[in-house]
Amino acid sequence: MNNRNKRKSLFTRPAKIALAYFLVGGMWITFVHRGLSLIFSEQRVHAILDFTEGWIFITVSALLIYLLIDRAMRETRRSEDALIESQRTLATLLSNLPGLAYRCRNDRDWTMEFVSDGCHALTGYLPEELLYNKTVSYSDLIHPDDREMVWQDVQEAVKQNRPFQLTYRIITATGEEKWVWEQGRIVPSERGQIPVLEGFISDITEHRRAMDELRKHQNHLAELVKERTQELETAQKTLVQREKLKTLGIIAAEVAHEIRNPLVAIGGFARRLQRKYPHLSESDIILKETIRLERMLDRITNYLKPVVMSPIGCSINTILSECRDLLAPELAGRNITLRLDLEPELAPVYSDPDILMQVFINIIQYEMFRIKAGDSIIAKTWSDEQNLYAEFKSPLAGEKIKEPELLFLPFDEGGESIGLPFAYRLVKDMGGLMVFSQEENYCLFTVSLPKHVSA
Repeated sequence: MNNRNKRKSLFTRPAKIALAYFLVGGMWITFVHRGLSLIFSEQRVHAILDFTEGWIFITVSALLIYLLIDRAMRETRRSEDALIESQRTLATLLSNLPGLAYRCRNDRDWTMEFVSDGCHALTGYLPEELLYNKTVSYSDLIHPDDREMVWQDVQEAVKQNRPFQLTYRIITATGEEKWVWEQGRIVPSERGQIPVLEGFISDITEHRRAMDELRKHQNHLAELVKERTQELETAQKTLVQREKLKTLGIIAAEVAHEIRNPLVAIGGFARRLQRKYPHLSESDIILKETIRLERMLDRITNYLKPVVMSPIGCSINTILSECRDLLAPELAGRNITLRLDLEPELAPVYSDPDILMQVFINIIQYEMFRIKAGDSIIAKTWSDEQNLYAEFKSPLAGEKIKEPELLFLPFDEGGESIGLPFAYRLVKDMGGLMVFSQEENYCLFTVSLPKHVSA
């Protein structure tokens, strides 16, 4: 609309001048020339009048034309001043904006036709260095991993004739990586010119870093919540287990007294029946169940019985070597290999060597009964600044254990008299930790104990 009004204004000024000139000349010829001819009739006078009226007409016309043109020029100057002021205001506004205003071609280089003064603070390049790709194109500033994404998103917005908003990285003149946010749109062309893009680019690096830090803190908080939840679940299970053990401790003595004596009698009579009637299968069943019940009572008694320890500085490597020698016949009978991967010059541990050996034997025996003939168990030791570690690794036979925490709960079916739960308790009493984990093809028991500190 403004362009049409401007063209209309420029078109009517010459028309007004020509119309005024035509009206003045017509009035002069019609009224002044005819009036003077009626008053003066002599030929000489007519000649003078013709000469005079011509100069008067020219003078009046020139004065009128001057006035009209002067008015038009004043209006033009006022328009130019307003345009200059508008451009100055716009330039001041753009120079104070924290970012880069631009006008560019829609090509792969994003050829800049206009760049605001904020270009230097954002990119490290002066505006004239980016104009028409004089020193570097804007496409060269975009991070290589983001260039295709920027191109595709802008072309999609141009195709749909809608504004676009982008977040991507640029590399400044100093090599610094910055995150920027850009908003722009396609500008319709006039008279068949190539369409261009206009928009604004601002630096959001600090905002991005703050968001990344917030995300890290959120992830860290989520991990803390997860760990705390696991700790609470473990504490709850431990509390429940302690209550069970407390209750079991109360009835343990009664159970041992009330059940063991009848079991001894039943076992004795079952053995007599077996000797008297060797082919009687029922006596075998009675004897086996009696032995199973006695083993269960032993397990209860052993788990609840206080263990007296005599801790000294001892070597985990030496204890593991003795375990291998002690279990050698049983390992050979099952065609299972126990390999030792021991860290040389391992620091001593403050523990009861006999009890620690029993813990290691129990773990090895558990894995030995679980794996197949021909498999291997690997016992490995290592240390860090505070603890010593003994790891027992064996192939995973069959499916993974669905509830591994049950391995350390007492009175579960299977196992020996001491059992994994008793070994777990002993390690805790020594100030250590026993952990079970499963990998894709292996399962691991890891025992950690504090180093022995010499007085």
